[in-house]
Amino acid sequence: KWHMGAEASAPRNYHSVSLLMPDASVLIASSNRDGQSTSDSANLTMDVYQPLYFCHARPEVLGLQGQSQIVVGQPFALLCIVPKGVQLDRVVLHRCDSVTHGYPADARTVTRKLANLNIGSGAPQVVEVPAVKSQLVAVPVWYMLLLVTDANVPSAKAVFVEVTS
Repeated sequence: KWHMGAEASAPRNYHSVSLLMPDASVLIASSNRDGQSTSDSANLTMDVYQPLYFCHARPEVLGLQGQSQIVVGQPFALLCIVPKGVQLDRVVLHRCDSVTHGYPADARTVTRKLANLNIGSGAPQVVEVPAVKSQLVAVPVWYMLLLVTDANVPSAKAVFVEVTS
């Protein structure tokens, strides 16, 4: 479901970019106004958009538990802190962005639904995550890893993890 967010401070045209940041805010920028390519049309500003979930209690990922990488085909565990009463729903692996002309040609997001009911206690806990089955799904590169609650609220900060085959 979509909701109208805050209005941008400037039009974003040719060579614009939107990047998901580790805190789940969105960096928005562009290099020119009105599709012109002259120095007079340069727009060197950026906006940081913070969606409404910034007002909610958010889980915190502390890191991988007992391993330094995620291996395709093997389950993994996360050490995290989940606010009391908050229920986790899934883990999201979001490939680090690389955008040109407003189009992320190598974009990839992999979601792993959590099987167990993980309700936060406010204390550190280990969350078991099902394996990513194929390197065709999770290409072996670096990703931002976020926990997402059943209310679609992402973790307060992503951790960067390497997926290997």
